[in-house]
Amino acid sequence: MGKQVEAHDEVEPPTKQHYDEKDTYAKELQISSDGLILVDQLKEFIEGTIKSNIEGSSKSSLTYSKPYTPRIDSLKTPMGYLPPKFQQFDGKGNPK
Repeated sequence: MGKQVEAHDEVEPPTKQHYDEKDTYAKELQISSDGLILVDQLKEFIEGTIKSNIEGSSKSSLTYSKPYTPRIDSLKTPMGYLPPKFQQFDGKGNPK
């Protein structure tokens, strides 16, 4: 049929550096006595947090793991078995 994606059981947890980067952004914020944060600082904080999340998640998004055990792939189907054919509802009419 098509290419089969290899399953990887390992998912990399966030590293200590990942948490340190988040802490660095939080420590750089200057909070006034009223509890307010400057808009530019907040913008930099959000950008830095998003950037670190994207950089950290890019490695794990390349791996794929199936939501079931490899045993399921090795199961044999009975002779003559045909999988059910489903019709996708297109949003028009009455779904049957």
